[in-house]
Amino acid sequence: MEEAIQHVALEVASVIDAIATVIVAGASVEVVVRSAVAFFTAGFGANLQPIRWRLGNWIGLALELLIGSDVVRTAVSPSWTDLGQLGAIVVLRVVINYTLMNDMKQGVPPAPPPPAP
Repeated sequence: MEEAIQHVALEVASVIDAIATVIVAGASVEVVVRSAVAFFTAGFGANLQPIRWRLGNWIGLALELLIGSDVVRTAVSPSWTDLGQLGAIVVLRVVINYTLMNDMKQGVPPAPPPPAP
């Protein structure tokens, strides 16, 4: 019975990973298309901030799903090594997600590139 539960949990985690991958891939395609449309309609002066915000939202969702899949994987086979790795992964993903969402809330534009010499 325990092996069946582990198998189902690992399959669920794999499905969640696949969903997160599809979200990131779809968001990337959307960004490319929207950026191309913005470039061809407004040129280099196009406002890309709304496109960045949408991408950020999709990436944030994917990160949250990936955290969930890591928790499911670790819940069925918790060793101290697995728990330590899960903790590190969750911390990194939460920090990335927090930073991403914080930048989006503040509307901070990316830093301009340094001037050419």
